[in-house]
Amino acid sequence: MKKTWNIKPVNLAVQSAFSQELNISKITAQLLSNRGIDSLKEASEFITCSLSSCHDPFLMKGMDLAVERIKSAILSKERILVYGDYDVDGMTAVTVLYTALKNLGAIVETYIPNRVEEGYGLNVGAIKKAERDGVSLIVTVDCGIGSFIEIDHARAYKIDVIVTDHHEIVGSRLPAAYAIINPLQEGCGYPFKHLAGVGIAYKLAKALYDGTSFLAEDFLDLVSLGTIADIVPLKGENRVLAKHGLDELNRRNRIGLEALAEASGLNGKEISSGHIGFILGPRINAMGRTGEFQTS
Repeated sequence: MKKTWNIKPVNLAVQSAFSQELNISKITAQLLSNRGIDSLKEASEFITCSLSSCHDPFLMKGMDLAVERIKSAILSKERILVYGDYDVDGMTAVTVLYTALKNLGAIVETYIPNRVEEGYGLNVGAIKKAERDGVSLIVTVDCGIGSFIEIDHARAYKIDVIVTDHHEIVGSRLPAAYAIINPLQEGCGYPFKHLAGVGIAYKLAKALYDGTSFLAEDFLDLVSLGTIADIVPLKGENRVLAKHGLDELNRRNRIGLEALAEASGLNGKEISSGHIGFILGPRINAMGRTGEFQTS
């Protein structure tokens, strides 16, 4: 098959500016330009890949309200349920938020639905079970933005629902949740719109940890795992979180992930994004297809 190569034009001005100011080669400067990076600020952030370039989680619409409600639930010893998805993004997001809440002294449990019997997202059966178990607050991760009926059922049971999700919003209608954290919702001023579900869970954990001695950066290995496996664009904050998360993952500080790496034949090897996408991620996803699965 005959192929046609489309060569992007050389941008001499960008080459010169980037190479001089950032001390990089003109070839690297041109590659940045080819990626659509034409400002010195963007180029500098791309090269340095610093965590300090990430945005304040409180810029997300609904974050203040969510943090206030969760902290109130912790103080009042309410039962909190973290409800996730059965893929890598969902499971890592559940783990991040569950651990963060545990560290803050919350009474918290988790729920991941049965892929075959319950399907994706919130379901009425799980909400009924939560009500029987005395849950008064459900926090979704990686799901919930389209769960109109289910959230109405929760409200009928006097259960507040906080939705954290990154999926597209169909139309202008939103579910009647206590708070919604989704950068794609109308009126959200958060500058980066492409976080994975675990990225948003990480942002919520970071906001909850604000003013405490806990570090949300301890979750970066999980954030990298879920972000890369969910195939969101590795640009902007996603690239920063993935890069630093891979560094953390390779420190081998999380026993479960180290055991998974060893079982996958990666013992002693430096884990890359390719290993996550084609070796570790599929093994975690497989758990969601084996029947009932809960993390607690």
